[in-house]
Amino acid sequence: MKGEIIKMATEVWGKHNWTDIQFERLERFFRMAQAAEREACAKVCDGWPDYDVQGLAETIRARSEK
Repeated sequence: MKGEIIKMATEVWGKHNWTDIQFERLERFFRMAQAAEREACAKVCDGWPDYDVQGLAETIRARSEK
């Protein structure tokens, strides 16, 4: 995961030598953004009129627990 985060950050800010504290903050922000996106996706499933997709919201939210 660290390599993935560094790759994305490099695309935004260019090459940078991240200190441990900077990376911890960046990783925390990354995880918060992931959680917000998962919840947004789950809410779409919650509001879907088809009963068969209700399990999708639970599955999306469960990814936060991994």
